[in-house]
Amino acid sequence: MFQLSAYFASIANTAADQQVAAIADGLIPTRDSALVVPADMHKVVLLHAFGTNLTVAKVKPASYRRFGDYWIEPIANAIGGAGATTPYLDLTDGPGAGAPLELDPQEELPFYAQQNSAGAQNAYGFVIFADGPLRKREGKFFTVRATGTTTLVANAWSSVSLSMDTGLPAGRYALVGARAKSAGLLAFRFIIVRQNNRPGGLAFQGDTSFEPTGQRNGGWGIWGEFDHLSIPTLEAFSTSADTSETVWFDLEKIA
Repeated sequence: MFQLSAYFASIANTAADQQVAAIADGLIPTRDSALVVPADMHKVVLLHAFGTNLTVAKVKPASYRRFGDYWIEPIANAIGGAGATTPYLDLTDGPGAGAPLELDPQEELPFYAQQNSAGAQNAYGFVIFADGPLRKREGKFFTVRATGTTTLVANAWSSVSLSMDTGLPAGRYALVGARAKSAGLLAFRFIIVRQNNRPGGLAFQGDTSFEPTGQRNGGWGIWGEFDHLSIPTLEAFSTSADTSETVWFDLEKIA
């Protein structure tokens, strides 16, 4: 079980850490502009920081204070283009990845950043909370495409109803990965019927960049389950008011 959550703020050009505010989403509480670590998902398996002139990104949980700030490296100054992956810190415990960052349940997780542009500039942070390492799922997977036409709200979560290119056969499906794209999209997650957590990943603004390792075809296990009449709703976090969204679902038919 895992969930992606976000931070956003416009920060000044200084050589001091500035807090980037957590985005309230109705699921994970916020306090003192920080996300409150969920009691049932207190491990962090991915951290991503983005800003055009971002130079420093950190999280500062109280449980790690005696060790110093927890630096996020690498950081992203651009979204990955042709043949590239957007930089992020991989803590999924998979091949080549670090072990999850284990936090105290219900402590605050504040995010801080610095940037060196001429004036104020937007800074973004994303975190995936999980109940443990993300384990690979083996199975017979297939990929389907869906689209949306919702006008997104810039720098906030926007819900997008999706239409499949082709309807799914009657039955039940496991979501085992996804890719999402729009003109300014940074990250995405899904609202799944009868599921409280909202799994997601890093998004793309073009067709030729690569996902984080494990985000597709079972690499992060099962994200959730749904039937053919209850397609997940997309939640999109974009830098702009996009009007066209595309999602690729990696699925396994389970019933």
